[in-house]
Amino acid sequence: MIEELKTFTLELVKSLTSEPDLVKVQDFQDEEENPIIEIMVSDVDMGKVIGKSGKTAKALRTLIQATAYNKGIKRANNWKEIENIFLKEGININEWT
Repeated sequence: MIEELKTFTLELVKSLTSEPDLVKVQDFQDEEENPIIEIMVSDVDMGKVIGKSGKTAKALRTLIQATAYNKGIKRANNWKEIENIFLKEGININEWT
């Protein structure tokens, strides 16, 4: 199931980028054994994947979560982990509206 979710995520993100060969999707588990999907893109494509005010990133998250749920995965990522990654870059995603 998680492999199908990774493939879906990879194809979805590749369709948004100008350098699709550089898109990577990895999965791992948090301390509660919930799967986490990590998406990596080139610096050039980062803005496209995040989108204006983070709208694209939020939409991606929603689509991935919905697909995960349909595949029987109750929780496919940890939004708190994503927040921490952005905070390290000086971006507060809680301010995205």
